[in-house]
Amino acid sequence: MFLNGAFKKAFSGKVLPVYNPATGAQLDTVPAADQADVDFAVSCAREGQRHWAAMPMWQRKTAVSYTHLRAHETKANL
Repeated sequence: MFLNGAFKKAFSGKVLPVYNPATGAQLDTVPAADQADVDFAVSCAREGQRHWAAMPMWQRKTAVSYTHLRAHETKANL
């Protein structure tokens, strides 16, 4: 899970396997979120929204434009 700018493990430490649908081979694992993880994620989102709402419009526009540009660059390199 990516929360507050960092990858986090589930509070329980549990994971779920991720499989390649074409081959059935296990590729990796991902955190198995439970209610505690959801509650933490919602708390992070609410705190992030407070910061976002306090940011001047021009800064929000810059952040969205930068993210949009980076997404297109990443897509082009796939």
